[in-house]
Amino acid sequence: MEQNIWIQDGNTFMKGSATTKAHPEGLPKGIYEVRESMTGYYLNKLGDSFVFNYKLYGINNEFIDHFIKTYNNTTGNLGVLFNGIKGTGKTVTAEELCNRMGLPVIIVKSCGEVNNMLKFLATQINFDCIFFFDEYEKEFRESSSVLSFMDGVHNSQYRKIFLLTTNELDINTNLLGRPSRIRYVRSFGNLPEETTLELLNDILIDKDAVEPVLDLIRQMQIITVDLVKALAQEVNIHGKDKIDMIRKNFNLEFSDFTYFVESIELRAGLLKNCPHIDEQLFNKIIESREILCRAAGKPIKEYSDKEWEAKRLLDGGVSIRTDTIISNKEIKYLKIGEVFDDRTIFYIDPKKHYVVTSLCGFTIYIIKSGYTSSASGKLNQIY
Repeated sequence: MEQNIWIQDGNTFMKGSATTKAHPEGLPKGIYEVRESMTGYYLNKLGDSFVFNYKLYGINNEFIDHFIKTYNNTTGNLGVLFNGIKGTGKTVTAEELCNRMGLPVIIVKSCGEVNNMLKFLATQINFDCIFFFDEYEKEFRESSSVLSFMDGVHNSQYRKIFLLTTNELDINTNLLGRPSRIRYVRSFGNLPEETTLELLNDILIDKDAVEPVLDLIRQMQIITVDLVKALAQEVNIHGKDKIDMIRKNFNLEFSDFTYFVESIELRAGLLKNCPHIDEQLFNKIIESREILCRAAGKPIKEYSDKEWEAKRLLDGGVSIRTDTIISNKEIKYLKIGEVFDDRTIFYIDPKKHYVVTSLCGFTIYIIKSGYTSSASGKLNQIY
């Protein structure tokens, strides 16, 4: 009996008729893309799997394991969307997921008339497979045909995985909030610091440059594998002593950090009565300041013992003002001995959000709020 099967000619696979029995598994495992000829659509095999001729960074194996476990414990189709800017690892994670699933992968790109192409995929792909829409929003953003395509193959006896990657989550809203179509939406942002550190240790020739380059990367608006590699290469060429010049001239956007602070300058009269200038003293001064702020407007004669103690400590011993400080580092990365407000950092407590500097005396900066500011002038609140 004549059957409609897949016929192979080199790397080309087309539907045709033959008297031989069709393989029940459909196409062999591999990576295919849809193409169009004068006679219709066909699949062109690109390889047996996705091949990486480089070390992979930032692969989210935990999520891949989660996805595979879901697939193995459910029936029907399954959808997943990876979203993030280029270079954050979403495509290589998608490709690694494909390799580990062990199913034929069909890369879906706009080819000919979209509706006809999707009809071909919906009616002719008679086997379990992965439909891989890379950079989905570029080719299918305005199309509702993919929704119909997903729904049209929903009742098929063959399982389909819909794998979408996007650089921007600007897609048909009917794909979001619908787990029956897209079960998982995974966002890829800036590289985690441990991945960045791994990259730098692999690439930088001068290992003493790792820490200063990492400090520079922390100031970057966008952190991707490609950008970290480019920055590391620049330092390999020019050396870590040129990092300030690189920051000024390299074609990347770096953040400055703007802090709105309350600064408490400790006067000599207070300091001479303190046997130790240390964390305990700084915390006591900050606590006293908070106590007096809460007591504002309260008659002095009604002060509690704690409020009187706070007043005695601060009266005449400190000068308090509000200020704006700009730094090239986020507070959690500042270190003792570095500069803040053109003064040397004597002590820092990132958890309590204060910095102490020394310059002919000591000043406590209590961080009230903090923002990143880019070259474009955009502010993002971080505290």
